[in-house]
Amino acid sequence: MRIAAILLCLWVSPAWAVEGSGGPVRTMFTVSNQTLDVEVTWLQTGGVVQLKIVSTEAVPEEKRTDVLQAARQLLRASAGGSNKVMISDTGKLIGSYRLTGWTKPFSANDLTLGAP
Repeated sequence: MRIAAILLCLWVSPAWAVEGSGGPVRTMFTVSNQTLDVEVTWLQTGGVVQLKIVSTEAVPEEKRTDVLQAARQLLRASAGGSNKVMISDTGKLIGSYRLTGWTKPFSANDLTLGAP
């Protein structure tokens, strides 16, 4: 009986895994006293959500070093994480951030905290 219950759990568990993608959602990101308009897209597989954050405008050249350093600190990877932050050749901030343990479908409301 116990083996049947384990097999049933293994068979049903993949159905609980949430998968999806979304965006881009425009929101604001404040780093190093610089507020940037950004567009965020995401890919969700099970309990992992991978966010891609791209500024809509170039970061002013004189602030790029400070913004990059602060964004790397803010979006730093936790143990086993693979978060990346860079400034493109065109001056846009590009970052990725991984959320783990997310159990519900990720949505735009999760980025804007329900604000329009």
